[in-house]
Amino acid sequence: MRTMPDRDRPAAATHGPVVRRADAQVRIGRHNDAMPLLFVYGSLKQGFPNEHVNTGRRVAGRYRTGERYPMYLLGPGEVPCLVAPPGAGHQVIGELYEVNDDDLRRMDRLERIGEPQGYERVEVAVERFDTPAVARLRALVYVKQDRAIAATTQRIGPLPEYQQEHAARFHWRGASEPAPEETE
Repeated sequence: MRTMPDRDRPAAATHGPVVRRADAQVRIGRHNDAMPLLFVYGSLKQGFPNEHVNTGRRVAGRYRTGERYPMYLLGPGEVPCLVAPPGAGHQVIGELYEVNDDDLRRMDRLERIGEPQGYERVEVAVERFDTPAVARLRALVYVKQDRAIAATTQRIGPLPEYQQEHAARFHWRGASEPAPEETE
């Protein structure tokens, strides 16, 4: 029987092994030389609508993207979405989690990785900004490419942080339901 991980237990950051992404080698940020890091900014955060899907262990601290990204609430369901490429918007605030393969599979299904209207899981720089010296590390994150979002899709933002007031208006169609045109 699998028990829920201690989502608030802090761990020290280290760098993990080299993995291939596209045609380049990158280092994935890891904790305790064992688990990849995942940066979440929307409904997967603790206390938000899809937290039950996120079974990773929360890493103590306050985190934001290292680069500026536009984060929008998309479509009639006001689904939070970090939009690539970076350069515009804000350094988006979120939470950092240690995750294993099972955790990633569960969240990949929610985010519809590999589906036409789904998200991509990519690596980005994140910063811990609640300490005197800002610490930078690498983490995985779910994004959509701007070109993959229909021009007619409603966009609210860009926003620096997904908050409870946004979640109150959130409506998501599950992976078993037909995907709307604009986003999940």
